Amino acid sequence: MKVSTQPQFKIRLSHELKEALKKESELNKRSINSEICYHLEKAYGLNGKNQEAV
Repeated sequence: MKVSTQPQFKIRLSHELKEALKKESELNKRSINSEICYHLEKAYGLNGKNQEAV
């Protein structure tokens, strides 16, 4: 089993925000985690591996 070296942390989201992320992640065929990373990378202008054309 591979151990991730990426930092992990918990966040609190409103129910509405969680549902919006869930719906968008399903449309984009990504996990909720990947959807959050995509939007953060886009907001900060980073070229992460999750950043792809939608």
